[in-house]
Amino acid sequence: MQSLYEVETEAPRLSIVQGASSPPLLALTLGDLLDQQTRLRHGYECLVCPSLGTRWTYGTLQEESVAVARGLLSLGIKSGDRIGILAGNCAEYISVFFAAAYLGCILVVLNNTYTTQEAKNGLKHAGCRILFTVPKIGKQSVERLISELGPLPKENGNSEALDRLVMLRGSRDGFMNYDGLKRQGRTKSMREFERVKTTVKPDDIVNLQFTSGSTGSPKAAMLTHFNLVNNSNSIGDRLAFTPQDILCCPPPLFHCFGLVLGVLAVITHGAKIILPAETFDASAVLRAVSDEKCTALHGVPTMFEEILSLPRPEGFNCDNLRTGIIAGAPVPRPLMKRLLTELNMREYTSSYGLTETSPTWYWNNEEKTAEVMVRDEDGILWLKTGDEASFDERGYCSITGRFKDIIIRGGENIYPLEIETRLDAHPSISRAIVVGIPDPKYGEVVGAFLDTQEDSATAKKKLSDSDIRDWTRKELGWHKAPHHVFWFGEEGLKMDTPKTGSGKVKKFELRNEGSRIVKERSLKPKPKL
Repeated sequence: MQSLYEVETEAPRLSIVQGASSPPLLALTLGDLLDQQTRLRHGYECLVCPSLGTRWTYGTLQEESVAVARGLLSLGIKSGDRIGILAGNCAEYISVFFAAAYLGCILVVLNNTYTTQEAKNGLKHAGCRILFTVPKIGKQSVERLISELGPLPKENGNSEALDRLVMLRGSRDGFMNYDGLKRQGRTKSMREFERVKTTVKPDDIVNLQFTSGSTGSPKAAMLTHFNLVNNSNSIGDRLAFTPQDILCCPPPLFHCFGLVLGVLAVITHGAKIILPAETFDASAVLRAVSDEKCTALHGVPTMFEEILSLPRPEGFNCDNLRTGIIAGAPVPRPLMKRLLTELNMREYTSSYGLTETSPTWYWNNEEKTAEVMVRDEDGILWLKTGDEASFDERGYCSITGRFKDIIIRGGENIYPLEIETRLDAHPSISRAIVVGIPDPKYGEVVGAFLDTQEDSATAKKKLSDSDIRDWTRKELGWHKAPHHVFWFGEEGLKMDTPKTGSGKVKKFELRNEGSRIVKERSLKPKPKL
């Protein structure tokens, strides 16, 4: 792709595995990128949302983004302000993203599965001034958050920093909506918009992506225009994207997979993206792949498994499908083969990465930043991923495990500490340790090892698995509730927690014990009804 600006980078060979240094990296803002591609592809389709009936050209996306940016200016939003968004996959999500980028603002993307409290924690941690949202995201209701914050949260004493809620689609009494924001933006001239836009630099922060939906201390990776443009451009190059390519992208836009490897990888190459539904819907994916003649398809392993489990719709055709990315969790070999034989994805890529591999820092979290970003004796900054890798005799690198305790359930990262904290808060639980338990469908699921309070009212009547899940889901997302519950002192599990010499819990031993118990449970005869 011809760029407005390019920057050559030369560095000594520091790592065992190193990528190519050519073509040179792009010194562009996201606004520059959209403007450039609009000049080249103005009347060509860029973005399609079949479930919502949306079809935008590059010209339309630019017009919408500029209109939203002028609306934000009319609300007093300025460079560096944080703008939150909590919504499903839709065209307006992307126009808000580029609107923020045009103004030098920082878009804070919130996980769709957040509970009300988790969303509030994220908004507070980032200091968001505006929140774009919708009443419902798939089956997930946002009504409680909307009602608790109100249209003017700060003015009404419901938030320290959040000035306004804007309804991304539709209308609601007392609330500004997306179209109303655009209308109000007409009070701001194009000259003022252009003046603000020219102050934005490629190294400015443009996006905060949370790596934890924590009720304690969230971690938000700070990503620059330069980070996102070059990450996505490299991905598009790896997939050999051209303006003729059409990507079907079911992963959520609050995740790097959907927003960067999906939307931006398409835009850097002048291609087209299809967002089949607001939340993952395997049937909608199959229809979109066929109806839109998609050439690429992204997804985590569990998405592909569900897609492949369905009967093909009448007239289904995937002859144009050739590539895409499967990532987020280990990919079983049988699934790899099915992508080739059943979906024609002969050039697909299985990818490894993490949000933290292209940031500058963690937002307002110096302790976590210092923990993972370390300079060596030569002053070179390294990122400690917490992952384990090995190299074979041919020089290929394989990711073989994780040092961290993150549970990856169907491509979604789950952090044990927040679940342990929630379980420990139960009056009848004295000890809670959470680990990932291998699962044939999701790769991993949450397993909780528990002990009861000796003097609690329920000590003699143990809590049921449903009780534990209900307690967890009152504060955390549904997917964070324990799938398996184990009690110390039962089913061959010792009362003493296995520890290292330094007193750290040997979670890998509990993981093995949990796997053993799950297997034994599966072999027990089920009671007759």
